[in-house]
Amino acid sequence: MPLELDALRTRIGELNGKRRLLSEKFTKNPGNTGLALELKLIDDQIAECNVQIQLDRRKRK
Repeated sequence: MPLELDALRTRIGELNGKRRLLSEKFTKNPGNTGLALELKLIDDQIAECNVQIQLDRRKRK
């Protein structure tokens, strides 16, 4: 597996860790729009990493 894919997967793991913590906080305080925004930004970053992984897979075919 190329180094870039490893880096993307590591990044996704880090983002998922942050997301879990924020999600727990948000569950306790669902009116906190700041937390909601942070969760959305993390979700967008995870999605971007997944797109890059998919593009790399397509290149290899």
